[in-house]
Amino acid sequence: MSSRLVAVVLGLSLLSSPAFADEPPGDDLSEPRALEHVPGPTRPTSDQLSLFSGRTVGNGEVVLAAGAGWPGIFAELLLAPSSRFNLSIRGAFHWGSPIAGFGTGVGGELSFPMRLLLYAKGDVDFAAYARPHVIIAEGALVGQNGTFADDLGWGAGLEVGARVGYAASRSVTLATGLSVTGTYYDVPKGTNSNGFATTFGGMFALEGLLTRSTMLFFRAVAGYGVTKSGRFDSDRVLLQLAFGLAYRL
Repeated sequence: MSSRLVAVVLGLSLLSSPAFADEPPGDDLSEPRALEHVPGPTRPTSDQLSLFSGRTVGNGEVVLAAGAGWPGIFAELLLAPSSRFNLSIRGAFHWGSPIAGFGTGVGGELSFPMRLLLYAKGDVDFAAYARPHVIIAEGALVGQNGTFADDLGWGAGLEVGARVGYAASRSVTLATGLSVTGTYYDVPKGTNSNGFATTFGGMFALEGLLTRSTMLFFRAVAGYGVTKSGRFDSDRVLLQLAFGLAYRL
């Protein structure tokens, strides 16, 4: 009698075990069940907000940013069509030359910074970078420093390069990069006032998160330009500085 009771108890315990309870009636246990797909992270490394490093923001996110320094102030709208590709629309008001040198005047610029994430491992991200841009400004900002320095001028070009980011902590990112920029400039009323400037620059940025959605940043670009003789006061140094704030919606 005791042996029969033990057999009944063992049978009931087997039937109530997870191996049997999770199988719906009629399943063929001879066929292995496919593993349930668990979605991965939205980006390869982290979701820390970044504007200038190689780390792109997550798919579908929107970021607003603004900064001030030299050669002016800017406002930016960053969009993320995917977690690997970010596209920004940046508008700037300049009181210094955005091309090279330290000429002063008034002008505006519209540019479209883009980052394409190529490599991500651990705390390091690497991205390709491009920024087409258009400038409308006084002649002094686009290479005309003589008689026509106050006349209307314009420029258009493309910056290409690479960006690297290192997440030093959960709230601090260090960013660096190299780029080359080609810009055609002209002051239509001037004589022999058009030309082509090629500038080579290095970028460093420090980004600090106040919250998950709010970030302070400092960005510096320094380099040298090869321009037409006699333009930009023969001073072809490239220098840009900006302090600002970014907010993820």
